[in-house]
Amino acid sequence: MMITGTTRTARSHRLLGFSWDQGPIQSAPSARGWTADHHTVVSIEVGSRVLLRAAVEAIARAGWKIGNVDATVIAERPKIAPHVNAMRAGIAADCRVDDGAVNIKGKTSEKLGYAGRGEGIAAHAVVLLLGD
Repeated sequence: MMITGTTRTARSHRLLGFSWDQGPIQSAPSARGWTADHHTVVSIEVGSRVLLRAAVEAIARAGWKIGNVDATVIAERPKIAPHVNAMRAGIAADCRVDDGAVNIKGKTSEKLGYAGRGEGIAAHAVVLLLGD
């Protein structure tokens, strides 16, 4: 998401950003891939949270703050529901918002495509940015 050079008017102090990511499932935890076992969430969060914190810093330097986050993780396995509360708390802390401003849900791709075959995981996120 690029916010540098964005023009704000007196009537418009909001931006909407969308992000999408995907990665292969691997047999062991990796900084570049995701695993299908209990290490999955940890593997995803390690690199992604570093990037998220840097993005939040850049957003703040540009005069914006995060209003809310809505994210969907697409995977046949692992199930996301058992991890949602921990993921929500971590993302909320990194985004400097209350837990209630972060929504995370898991979906399957109904056995279609690489995610449906269990070869990878994808995630979509929409973020509302508020001007100071």
